[in-house]
Amino acid sequence: MNVLSRKFLAALTPDNPAALLRLDDNGIFPAPEESLEAFRARLEELSREKEALDHALRDEAPVPVLSDLYVKRSEQIEPDTLAEAAGVTERLYQFHIDWVPGFFLSGEVGWLWGGCAVSEPGRQLPAIFLRRSFQRRRRWFIYRRQELVAHELCHVARTPLNNLRLEEFFAYQTSNSPLRRYLGNCFIGRWDALYFLLPSLLVLAAQICQLYFALPLPVWPFWLLVAAGFGWLLGRNHLARRCCRQAQ
Repeated sequence: MNVLSRKFLAALTPDNPAALLRLDDNGIFPAPEESLEAFRARLEELSREKEALDHALRDEAPVPVLSDLYVKRSEQIEPDTLAEAAGVTERLYQFHIDWVPGFFLSGEVGWLWGGCAVSEPGRQLPAIFLRRSFQRRRRWFIYRRQELVAHELCHVARTPLNNLRLEEFFAYQTSNSPLRRYLGNCFIGRWDALYFLLPSLLVLAAQICQLYFALPLPVWPFWLLVAAGFGWLLGRNHLARRCCRQAQ
Protein backbone atom coordinates (compact mmCIF):
# COMPACT_ATOMS: atom_id res chain seq x y z
CA MET A 1 0.00 0.00 0.00
CA ASN A 2 1.20 3.53 -0.81
CA VAL A 3 2.38 5.13 2.46
CA LEU A 4 0.92 8.49 1.38
CA SER A 5 -2.50 7.10 0.51
CA ARG A 6 -5.51 8.24 2.53
CA LYS A 7 -6.18 4.66 3.63
CA PHE A 8 -2.67 4.22 5.00
CA LEU A 9 -2.62 7.58 6.79
CA ALA A 10 -5.97 6.82 8.39
CA ALA A 11 -4.32 3.80 10.01
CA LEU A 12 -1.59 5.98 11.55
CA THR A 13 -2.60 5.62 15.20
CA PRO A 14 -0.69 5.18 18.49
CA ASP A 15 -1.62 1.51 18.63
CA ASN A 16 -0.23 0.82 15.13
CA PRO A 17 3.59 1.01 15.39
CA ALA A 18 3.88 -1.02 12.18
CA ALA A 19 2.63 2.03 10.24
CA LEU A 20 5.34 4.22 11.77
CA LEU A 21 7.97 1.62 10.89
CA ARG A 22 6.67 1.47 7.32
CA LEU A 23 6.94 5.25 7.05
CA ASP A 24 10.44 5.13 8.50
CA ASP A 25 11.40 2.63 5.78
CA ASN A 26 10.26 5.23 3.25
CA GLY A 27 12.34 8.04 4.77
CA ILE A 28 9.41 9.68 6.57
CA PHE A 29 9.51 10.28 10.32
CA PRO A 30 8.20 12.83 12.86
CA ALA A 31 10.09 16.03 13.50
CA PRO A 32 11.40 16.64 17.04
CA GLU A 33 8.51 17.37 19.44
CA GLU A 34 5.95 16.74 16.67
CA SER A 35 2.79 15.04 17.93
CA LEU A 36 1.23 12.13 16.09
CA GLU A 37 -1.74 14.33 15.11
CA ALA A 38 0.55 17.04 13.69
CA PHE A 39 2.65 14.38 11.95
CA ARG A 40 -0.42 12.86 10.29
CA ALA A 41 -1.70 16.31 9.27
CA ARG A 42 1.68 17.10 7.69
CA LEU A 43 1.63 13.84 5.74
CA GLU A 44 -1.93 14.43 4.59
CA GLU A 45 -0.90 17.80 3.20
CA LEU A 46 2.17 16.22 1.59
CA SER A 47 -0.11 13.59 0.02
CA ARG A 48 -2.46 16.26 -1.36
CA GLU A 49 0.41 18.23 -2.86
CA LYS A 50 1.89 15.13 -4.50
CA GLU A 51 -1.48 14.03 -5.85
CA ALA A 52 -2.09 17.50 -7.32
CA LEU A 53 1.38 17.57 -8.92
CA ASP A 54 0.98 14.08 -10.39
CA HIS A 55 -2.40 15.05 -11.81
CA ALA A 56 -1.05 18.27 -13.34
CA LEU A 57 1.88 16.42 -14.93
CA ARG A 58 -0.44 14.21 -16.98
CA ASP A 59 -0.33 16.89 -19.67
CA GLU A 60 2.81 18.33 -21.23
CA ALA A 61 1.96 21.91 -20.18
CA PRO A 62 4.41 23.59 -17.76
CA VAL A 63 3.50 23.00 -14.11
CA PRO A 64 4.67 25.11 -11.12
CA VAL A 65 6.57 22.77 -8.81
CA LEU A 66 7.92 25.69 -6.78
CA SER A 67 6.67 29.25 -6.57
CA ASP A 68 8.86 30.46 -9.47
CA LEU A 69 9.90 27.24 -11.21
CA TYR A 70 7.91 25.42 -13.88
CA VAL A 71 8.56 21.88 -15.12
CA LYS A 72 7.11 19.51 -17.71
CA ARG A 73 6.26 15.83 -17.67
CA SER A 74 9.08 15.12 -20.14
CA GLU A 75 11.56 16.56 -17.63
CA GLN A 76 10.74 14.10 -14.86
CA ILE A 77 13.50 11.92 -13.46
CA GLU A 78 12.79 8.30 -14.33
CA PRO A 79 11.79 5.94 -11.47
CA ASP A 80 14.77 3.69 -12.30
CA THR A 81 17.15 6.60 -11.67
CA LEU A 82 15.60 7.26 -8.27
CA ALA A 83 15.59 3.54 -7.48
CA GLU A 84 19.31 3.09 -8.14
CA ALA A 85 20.08 5.95 -5.73
CA ALA A 86 17.54 4.71 -3.16
CA GLY A 87 19.51 1.47 -3.09
CA VAL A 88 22.46 3.45 -1.69
CA THR A 89 20.41 5.06 1.10
CA GLU A 90 18.83 1.71 1.88
CA ARG A 91 22.27 0.17 2.35
CA LEU A 92 23.54 3.05 4.49
CA TYR A 93 20.46 4.16 6.42
CA GLN A 94 17.72 1.59 5.78
CA PHE A 95 15.30 3.93 4.01
CA HIS A 96 14.10 3.82 0.41
CA ILE A 97 12.43 6.98 -0.93
CA ASP A 98 10.36 6.60 -4.08
CA TRP A 99 7.72 9.28 -3.47
CA VAL A 100 9.71 12.49 -4.00
CA PRO A 101 9.28 14.16 -7.42
CA GLY A 102 12.43 14.84 -9.42
CA PHE A 103 13.16 16.81 -12.58
CA PHE A 104 15.97 17.59 -15.01
CA LEU A 105 16.43 21.33 -15.37
CA SER A 106 16.69 22.56 -18.93
CA GLY A 107 17.24 26.21 -18.10
CA GLU A 108 20.49 27.97 -17.24
CA VAL A 109 22.34 26.61 -14.24
CA GLY A 110 25.76 27.30 -12.73
CA TRP A 111 28.87 25.93 -14.44
CA LEU A 112 29.67 23.56 -11.58
CA TRP A 113 26.09 22.89 -10.44
CA GLY A 114 25.04 19.24 -10.50
CA GLY A 115 21.78 19.10 -8.59
CA CYS A 116 19.93 19.92 -5.39
CA ALA A 117 16.93 19.11 -3.23
CA VAL A 118 14.58 22.02 -2.55
CA SER A 119 11.79 22.58 -0.05
CA GLU A 120 9.79 25.77 0.37
CA PRO A 121 8.21 27.31 3.49
CA GLY A 122 4.50 26.54 3.46
CA ARG A 123 4.92 23.44 1.27
CA GLN A 124 5.37 19.90 2.55
CA LEU A 125 6.48 18.27 -0.71
CA PRO A 126 10.19 18.70 -1.52
CA ALA A 127 11.62 18.12 -4.98
CA ILE A 128 14.93 17.03 -6.48
CA PHE A 129 16.49 18.79 -9.46
CA LEU A 130 19.37 17.56 -11.61
CA ARG A 131 21.39 19.06 -14.38
CA ARG A 132 19.99 18.15 -17.79
CA SER A 133 23.27 16.38 -18.66
CA PHE A 134 22.32 13.53 -16.30
CA GLN A 135 19.33 12.64 -18.43
CA ARG A 136 21.72 11.20 -21.01
CA ARG A 137 24.66 10.06 -18.92
CA ARG A 138 25.51 8.57 -15.54
CA ARG A 139 28.51 10.83 -14.95
CA TRP A 140 29.19 14.51 -15.61
CA PHE A 141 32.34 16.39 -14.59
CA ILE A 142 33.16 15.25 -11.00
CA TYR A 143 29.59 14.04 -10.31
CA ARG A 144 28.12 10.56 -10.52
CA ARG A 145 24.36 10.53 -10.96
CA GLN A 146 23.71 7.73 -8.48
CA GLU A 147 25.80 9.38 -5.78
CA LEU A 148 24.29 12.81 -6.40
CA VAL A 149 20.68 11.60 -6.24
CA ALA A 150 21.39 9.51 -3.13
CA HIS A 151 22.95 12.63 -1.55
CA GLU A 152 19.80 14.63 -2.25
CA LEU A 153 17.53 11.84 -0.97
CA CYS A 154 19.32 12.14 2.37
CA HIS A 155 18.45 15.85 2.42
CA VAL A 156 14.82 15.01 1.59
CA ALA A 157 14.60 12.56 4.49
CA ARG A 158 16.15 15.04 6.94
CA THR A 159 14.06 18.04 5.88
CA PRO A 160 11.73 17.89 8.94
CA LEU A 161 14.70 18.06 11.31
CA ASN A 162 15.67 21.57 10.16
CA ASN A 163 19.16 21.05 11.60
CA LEU A 164 22.36 21.81 9.70
CA ARG A 165 24.96 20.49 12.13
CA LEU A 166 25.15 16.98 10.63
CA GLU A 167 23.15 17.60 7.46
CA GLU A 168 26.04 17.27 5.03
CA PHE A 169 27.75 14.59 7.10
CA PHE A 170 25.00 12.06 6.42
CA ALA A 171 24.49 13.17 2.82
CA TYR A 172 28.19 12.87 1.93
CA GLN A 173 28.43 9.33 3.27
CA THR A 174 26.86 8.33 -0.08
CA SER A 175 30.11 9.36 -1.83
CA ASN A 176 32.72 6.89 -3.07
CA SER A 177 35.44 9.41 -2.24
CA PRO A 178 36.90 9.20 1.30
CA LEU A 179 37.96 12.85 1.02
CA ARG A 180 34.43 14.03 0.18
CA ARG A 181 33.00 11.85 2.94
CA TYR A 182 35.32 13.53 5.45
CA LEU A 183 35.32 17.15 4.25
CA GLY A 184 31.72 17.39 3.03
CA ASN A 185 30.35 18.53 6.38
CA CYS A 186 32.84 21.42 6.54
CA PHE A 187 30.58 23.48 4.30
CA ILE A 188 27.09 23.53 5.82
CA GLY A 189 26.16 27.23 5.55
CA ARG A 190 25.94 29.57 2.60
CA TRP A 191 28.90 31.65 3.79
CA ASP A 192 31.24 28.86 4.89
CA ALA A 193 33.23 28.81 1.65
CA LEU A 194 34.13 32.48 2.23
CA TYR A 195 36.03 31.58 5.41
CA PHE A 196 38.56 29.88 3.17
CA LEU A 197 38.25 31.75 -0.14
CA LEU A 198 38.30 35.33 1.16
CA PRO A 199 41.62 35.01 3.08
CA SER A 200 43.08 33.22 0.04
CA LEU A 201 42.11 36.16 -2.16
CA LEU A 202 43.70 38.52 0.36
CA VAL A 203 46.95 36.53 0.08
CA LEU A 204 46.81 36.93 -3.70
CA ALA A 205 46.09 40.67 -3.41
CA ALA A 206 49.02 41.14 -1.00
CA GLN A 207 51.40 39.33 -3.35
CA ILE A 208 50.20 41.42 -6.32
CA CYS A 209 50.86 44.60 -4.30
CA GLN A 210 54.39 43.40 -3.52
CA LEU A 211 55.15 42.35 -7.08
CA TYR A 212 53.65 45.17 -9.13
CA PHE A 213 53.56 48.14 -6.76
CA ALA A 214 56.60 47.38 -4.60
CA LEU A 215 54.57 47.87 -1.45
CA PRO A 216 56.27 46.49 1.70
CA LEU A 217 53.16 44.54 2.61
CA PRO A 218 53.81 41.37 4.64
CA VAL A 219 52.06 38.30 3.32
CA TRP A 220 52.37 35.99 6.32
CA PRO A 221 49.46 37.54 8.30
CA PHE A 222 47.12 36.68 5.43
CA TRP A 223 48.38 33.10 5.42
CA LEU A 224 47.49 32.99 9.12
CA LEU A 225 43.96 34.07 8.17
CA VAL A 226 43.79 31.25 5.61
CA ALA A 227 44.90 28.74 8.24
CA ALA A 228 42.46 30.16 10.80
CA GLY A 229 39.50 30.03 8.42
CA PHE A 230 40.14 26.50 7.22
CA GLY A 231 41.09 25.40 10.73
CA TRP A 232 37.76 26.65 12.06
CA LEU A 233 35.89 24.68 9.37
CA LEU A 234 37.90 21.54 10.13
CA GLY A 235 37.45 21.95 13.88
CA ARG A 236 33.69 22.33 13.59
CA ASN A 237 33.56 19.32 11.29
CA HIS A 238 35.59 17.27 13.76
CA LEU A 239 33.25 18.14 16.65
CA ALA A 240 30.18 17.26 14.58
CA ARG A 241 31.68 13.93 13.53
CA ARG A 242 32.62 13.17 17.15
CA CYS A 243 29.05 13.91 18.20
CA CYS A 244 27.80 11.39 15.63
CA ARG A 245 30.31 8.75 16.76
CA GLN A 246 29.25 9.21 20.38
CA ALA A 247 25.59 8.83 19.41
CA GLN A 248 26.42 5.64 17.52
